Amino acid sequence: MMGLTRKGEYAIRGMVYLAGKPNGETTQVSEIARAVDVPPPFLAKIFQDFSRLGLIRSYRGSGGGVILGRAVEQISLREVVEAIEGPILPLLPMVLAGGIKIAKVLEIQYSNLFSA
Repeated sequence: MMGLTRKGEYAIRGMVYLAGKPNGETTQVSEIARAVDVPPPFLAKIFQDFSRLGLIRSYRGSGGGVILGRAVEQISLREVVEAIEGPILPLLPMVLAGGIKIAKVLEIQYSNLFSA
């Protein structure tokens, strides 16, 4: 079964952490990386991609950092994953071909992302 790459997992960790910050409060990428146990240069590259897509906003200088690009309610987990992994929809036939068993495993995997 195809799963998330390490980059995809790191992207989700970083965005979930950022989503928990107060609205409008900038956070340095190094703080996020430390908090979610991701190598800072790797997370910086991921967030650079997210900035180009409008998922986050990046500010330089004193007091700089990153914030969500939109309200947390307007950013889906799917959007975050697809920004890193590419479109999920082409994988749908593979999931359906495997029947309920694979679909159930995927459901469990994604529900575990938020149950810690």
